[in-house]
Amino acid sequence: MSFEKLRENLANISQRESMLSERRICELYDLAELAAEAWQEQASLGLGVYDIMALLTEELSWDEVHVHGAAMPGNVRALEQYERCSVPLDRAVFCEMLLSALSGRGITLSERDFLESEDTPERMAYVKSQYADEAYDVFSQDFSDPTFTYAGSIRAATDMLERGEVGYCLLPLEENNSRISSVMEIICKRDYKINSVTPVFGFDGLANMKYALVSKGFSLSPVRAEDDRYLELRIPTESTDRLRELLLVTAYLGARVYRLNTVSVDGASDQYSLILERDGRSFVDVLTYLTLFTENYIPVGIYKNIE
Repeated sequence: MSFEKLRENLANISQRESMLSERRICELYDLAELAAEAWQEQASLGLGVYDIMALLTEELSWDEVHVHGAAMPGNVRALEQYERCSVPLDRAVFCEMLLSALSGRGITLSERDFLESEDTPERMAYVKSQYADEAYDVFSQDFSDPTFTYAGSIRAATDMLERGEVGYCLLPLEENNSRISSVMEIICKRDYKINSVTPVFGFDGLANMKYALVSKGFSLSPVRAEDDRYLELRIPTESTDRLRELLLVTAYLGARVYRLNTVSVDGASDQYSLILERDGRSFVDVLTYLTLFTENYIPVGIYKNIE
């Protein structure tokens, strides 16, 4: 048999697979409509987003791999992998359809439904330096009546935040495009949230640093089409399979990987640090997927325009 004929056979098989995939999409559509109907019913009873999603998660498990019984033994492993690769895309398509079905019923989710936000005092603490002063000038533009207080050290600044004496801390986050490990350990250990990130340049314009505005909760700003937006997550390193799935799902949903590395918590426990990027859109679809299908993820930050 010639190469040309084999390529033709593969193309014909792909067309048949496409027809089966469309049937799969139609089933997912029906599943999303059923889930949206249940959502609407539970919402009318006063249940919140997380409670409803917890109930739905129990009904939305399709991890099972179904390989036909007549498969040749040497092909079973490959067939199982084909099946496993379809599960993340199923979930991504389902999340899109669920959000659409909810919208059709007058239910629109926002990032606030997933990320704990609160009214935070507009007082900031930071260690005085030319870089920190420059960062404060940038961050303060997003507040109506900002004030600040100097701290003798990063630890003193974060202790002020911990005691509620200030609503935010300005922390040096990156130097030469690398996260500052001691600062990240504080953020992770105390579960602080990154609300804004800005580059600083110094008097000579040569500094290669970024500062972060952190607090105990999220301060979510409106989604604007002209913004580059970032969602930062932590995921346990033992969840490697879920991480691979998340990367496939977010690619389908139109989010890009801005950075992926590991961070150390308490000097011992490594976790994946994943930053997703997208243009002028909310991360509601990604957060919906994470809440329904991923365990043990920690939202670290949501911010914009860091370049």
